[in-house]
Amino acid sequence: MAFKLSKTLVDYNVILEEDKEIYDYGLFVLIFNFLCLASMFFLGYLCQQIGFTIGFLLFYLPNRTIVGGYHCKTPKTCYMLFNLIFMLILVCNKLGMFNSFPIYIFSILIYIIYLVSVLTHDNKHGKIILIIFTIFIIATGLIDILRSAFVSSVLLNSFLYNISRHIK
Repeated sequence: MAFKLSKTLVDYNVILEEDKEIYDYGLFVLIFNFLCLASMFFLGYLCQQIGFTIGFLLFYLPNRTIVGGYHCKTPKTCYMLFNLIFMLILVCNKLGMFNSFPIYIFSILIYIIYLVSVLTHDNKHGKIILIIFTIFIIATGLIDILRSAFVSSVLLNSFLYNISRHIK
């Protein structure tokens, strides 16, 4: 579908032929990410955890964008693995595994470690990262559902980040 759309854009002189591969890739990523998000919301709906899913994405996406993490070799593997992991996160949340105060404090400490790591390597995003961190901590201190979403997203991000550093 992405390839057909970019070909149409070339045919109508909207983009140049030499830019077609860039648009192919960009459209594929856009469609793939939409599919992943749709799957997450579907799983969240099935588990009656839409609020948690939204909170999880609120914390997970900026962290994943800034910190990075493990990348599968194929989009199919990525899609299957991430859905499996997210389903596991939903089950753990349903069981209340992300609600304890010590785990919350542990997650904040992990988050601070990433921030220090990122800030020492990337001063360009330093102020943005600190603002996001402050908002996250205030929000998670005030709203219970956000606390469990924060904990699960930090634990997943740190897990994926550490895997990416050790598997190359």
